[in-house]
Amino acid sequence: MFTQRARVDLASSSLVMSDAGSVLAHDDGDLVDLLRGGQGVFNIVPLANVVAELSTTIQKEQLLTSEREHRSA
Repeated sequence: MFTQRARVDLASSSLVMSDAGSVLAHDDGDLVDLLRGGQGVFNIVPLANVVAELSTTIQKEQLLTSEREHRSA
């Protein structure tokens, strides 16, 4: 899944949270760079599961909407 604006593959990205804020690491190389830079990292959240859950939810909602429209036609 890609964002429309930045064209980033969110499923292979991680959200990195630290005392300075949060950063989107696009790949493992970005994660290594952040850790090497001495940033105090509190949490690293891989986004693959989040993207998969969102995709499933969106597909289900689209199916329900389609079914409702079909019944009301």
